[in-house]
Amino acid sequence: MRRLRLLFIFVSVCILLAGCVHTPDAPTVPTSMPTQENRIETITVYSINSDSQTLVPVSVRKGKEKISEKYIVSLVLNNLMEYQITPPVIKKKGNKLYLSFSSEGEPVKNCNKKLEKLILECFANSLIDNIETCHDIIFQVDGKAYKSDNLEFGQDEIYLSR
Repeated sequence: MRRLRLLFIFVSVCILLAGCVHTPDAPTVPTSMPTQENRIETITVYSINSDSQTLVPVSVRKGKEKISEKYIVSLVLNNLMEYQITPPVIKKKGNKLYLSFSSEGEPVKNCNKKLEKLILECFANSLIDNIETCHDIIFQVDGKAYKSDNLEFGQDEIYLSR
């Protein structure tokens, strides 16, 4: 019994001493890792939140194409795929940009007033924000004054100006 007690004390002392042994410090781990700079170029265009029926900015990856009126219009159309929008004819005269929509599709046809305005806002704001030489946006239908069941603008009436 005495041997057992001595063995127990010996083992206990060894365990206590093992806990007191100095070990070299472990390498410190930084609390935050440095992040690489994001090199993906994006362009902000506008789209429509279908649930809330509001205009929303959308960041899209910039392709290799040069930023132009045609390119921005294509990005807007890609974000409005759920609507039946025929790509508008684009003409530039000085700082004025004319977008002529087809009378056979949205936003001219089959749209309520709110949706029609939202579609026009998507195009107008996206172009004004991304094309520096564009100061005025003018909407037309089939190359004539814009007229739908909901809205009507003069032949050269400015819809949005910088």
